[in-house]
Formats: sequence, C-alpha cells, structure tokens
Amino acid sequence: MINNIIFDFDGTLVDTSEGIIKSMHYAFDKLNIPRVTDQEIRGVIGPPLPRMLEILLKTNDDELVLKCTNYFRERYSNDGLRELEMYPGVSETLINLYEEDINLYIVTSKPHMFVIDITEKLQMINYFKDISGIMINGKDLNKANRIERLVNKHELIKEETIMVGDRCEDIIAAKHNDIKCIGVNYGYGKNKDLLEEGACLTINSLKDILNYIRVSN
Repeated sequence: MINNIIFDFDGTLVDTSEGIIKSMHYAFDKLNIPRVTDQEIRGVIGPPLPRMLEILLKTNDDELVLKCTNYFRERYSNDGLRELEMYPGVSETLINLYEEDINLYIVTSKPHMFVIDITEKLQMINYFKDISGIMINGKDLNKANRIERLVNKHELIKEETIMVGDRCEDIIAAKHNDIKCIGVNYGYGKNKDLLEEGACLTINSLKDILNYIRVSN
C-alpha cells in the first residue's frame, strides 16, 4: 500500500528550464564569460546551483562560483520564477492523489523560498503536507538527509512511501532511505540512466502514477 509520495520539483512537477537557462546566460554575461549552450544548461538542472555552476564553468573556484550564483539569483528571483510551467497532467494528478488521501511532500535542491513562491503562484501549495528546499545560503544541501528528516518528522512508514523524480540523484537519495523511486521520463534525466540506477519503474506522464498507486493499494 502506498500512502505517501515524496516528489522532486524541477523536472518532475514543474518545467523551470526557461527561467534557469535565461538566468544562467545573464550570470555568464555579467561575468564576461562565454555562454554555454541551452542544451548544456538543461543537462545539469537538478543538483544544487553551486554544483551546476562547477560543472558548467569547469572550475572549483569557490569565489567564481559564488559570484555567478549571486548574478544568477539576481535575475532568477525577479524574472526566472515566472518563466516556468507545470508539466502536462501534473495539476489533475495532484488533485486526484490529494482527494484519495495520499500524503504528498516535496524534497528539492531548489531554495525553499523559491519553491514556496512558485507553488503558491501555481496554486498547488495546499496539496503538500511539507516542502523541503535548501537554504538560500547553500547550507543543508544533502537530499538524502532531508528525506530522512522528513520521514522521521512525519513518522512515515517506508514501505508505504515512494519517491518520484527525474534524476539519478533522486533515486540515490531514495535508496539511501530504503524507499522505492519512480523515475519520470519527461524531465531532465534519461530513462536508461534512471533504470540503471535502480528506479522501480519509469513513467512518461505523472498521470501514470495513479495506476501504480491503485494497483499497489
């Protein structure tokens, strides 16, 4: 029986790529660094922003990463938060799950304040019992540890809980907590990678999760 679902955010519930890509270009321009391609940026969406920048900048220079982070958030906090959309089927799926008394949660590497802002604007915040994002200063980045704290806080039974995410990092974090993970194919990850990492299955639309829940229950 499945009573609890922990969702990733970017690439799972919401397509935030437009705002992230434009804000990344803005940050690179402010630093007079040659832009990377949209495809390269899309390929690293998921981990915390500093890690994304280390990959794109090909550097371990903390000062450069911090400057780029600040410029990125300068634009993202004003414009990028509006440059997004829910994936097809997400709204009706959340409503159905909520009406079936499934407990819904979010654990994401996105800053908590941004996730709250977005979920409020999209009128989806009331479906979730708890939302765990990182601090804006970059602390508390480990998704596996935050899932563990959420499970303990709400006294979730692991056998009745699943994670849903689009990146291998989500599967790794779920496995660390002995929780099954469903991978979504429409996000920023790849089906092959998700299955190889240990996803119990992959789905092409969030609506497909309803059948999984109903069969399990």
